[in-house]
Amino acid sequence: MQNPSRARRIARGSGATQQDVQKLVKQFKEMQKMMAQMGKGGGMPRIPGLSGRR
Repeated sequence: MQNPSRARRIARGSGATQQDVQKLVKQFKEMQKMMAQMGKGGGMPRIPGLSGRR
């Protein structure tokens, strides 16, 4: 999170610590980046012999 006072305010309002808020935001950004890559077709690497169909 780029603004420490915002993280502090969110932490106070939610009953969490400022570190918890920063950790959550970091995880969110990582997942957002991963989902964007999957949307572009990067996705998970294919495993030979394992198909999505049954």
